[in-house]
Amino acid sequence: MSQVLDMPTRQRVILAIAGLLGFQPLSMEFLLMLAAIIGLYILSAETVKRVFYQPVHS
Repeated sequence: MSQVLDMPTRQRVILAIAGLLGFQPLSMEFLLMLAAIIGLYILSAETVKRVFYQPVHS
């Protein structure tokens, strides 16, 4: 039977590997900009779909 690592052990392993690779936590500014970009993408995609799929009146 395989032993499953509990969550704190997994987090310690991941943080140790991340530290060895030089990773750093993402800043709040970056996360907010990423959320804004994703939100604008969704908004623009829905707008384009709405325009594209409008019924054609001939």
